[in-house]
Amino acid sequence: MDALLAKLNSYHILSSLFPGAIFYNILNIFLNITFIELSFITEICIFYFVGIIFNRLGSLLTENVCKKTKIIDFVKYEDYIKAVNKDNTIYSFVETANMYRTFLTGFITLLILLPGYIYKNGLSIHILTISIALIFFIVLFFYSYKKQVGYITKRVKNYINEVN
Repeated sequence: MDALLAKLNSYHILSSLFPGAIFYNILNIFLNITFIELSFITEICIFYFVGIIFNRLGSLLTENVCKKTKIIDFVKYEDYIKAVNKDNTIYSFVETANMYRTFLTGFITLLILLPGYIYKNGLSIHILTISIALIFFIVLFFYSYKKQVGYITKRVKNYINEVN
């Protein structure tokens, strides 16, 4: 167990394990979906797996939608690589941005799944409250992600301007 935890760096914890634990428990608490009791190690593995799913969906879908629609300004990857080699604090901004992207993707996914839950269980004040909360969290994490990517973009552009 210690060896497994030692291999989890801050990126994995922030972008996969932590969001995975949150979304696993959201399903359990808010949607009344209960899971069998599991060992601590099994739960950690499930949290990590759930987090990886949302992280990858965020990387493949959410980020690409933001790039293609240009609602978030990204820098060229080549410029990012050059800048991060000079200013390694940029990487900590990327970790945080990816965590925000993962949460954004998770909340969008939950909102997409909500109509199926409503169809199965009916509409209630509980579901309306969850819907409002999901929309709030989507807006919150979208703007958090946008702001964090903005910090990265500014640092990279400042580095590129210094070099040129």
